[in-house]
Amino acid sequence: MDIKRRQRGQDQRKCWKAKPRVAYSNEFAATQNLYNKLAVLESWAVNGIPVMQAEVGPVLDGERRQGAEYFPRTVRQFNGWDGSQNSRSALRPFEAFKVNANVTLRKRSDILERVVAVIKNLRNQQESTPRRAQPDTHAVLKERLAREVLMRAQLEEALIHLKRENKQLARENDGLKTQRDSIKQEARRAVKRLELRLARVELERKTQE
Repeated sequence: MDIKRRQRGQDQRKCWKAKPRVAYSNEFAATQNLYNKLAVLESWAVNGIPVMQAEVGPVLDGERRQGAEYFPRTVRQFNGWDGSQNSRSALRPFEAFKVNANVTLRKRSDILERVVAVIKNLRNQQESTPRRAQPDTHAVLKERLAREVLMRAQLEEALIHLKRENKQLARENDGLKTQRDSIKQEARRAVKRLELRLARVELERKTQE
């Protein structure tokens, strides 16, 4: 019995020693890859799911709403997630990651629990936060053009009114000038009459003397 136990122990040690160093390196890299993916999701759970960005601005869906960045909604999708589904700007602050094997995640039950929890959090967050609708560019331009046309019509109408008022003021000014000239002429005639009357009075006084 002791011989068999010793033999079994020796076989186990041989198996343990037979595991190549690269296997440990691969295992560490696979675990780090899981942590990198998890870091992205947990950050979005805290700070909010970012809006998906293209080079020209936010990506809009068929209803002209801002589309949120892709995130895995199941564990299976988490395994197949490699970042190619996202915009570069969204993943720029994080470490790179790639697809992982399902068995790799299952071996780390602690990470698996966090993955399940954060996916649930993100799903609830997305469902409770309506995406903001973006106005159609053509409709915006059309509405702006209509406002400008209306404003131009109002300005033209105001200009016509001002021209009419200016003409009316010009006519009134001409009338005032005519009236002023008439008053001046009448004043000169009145002065002339007074001068003649004074001259007659002076002549009569001298004659009486």
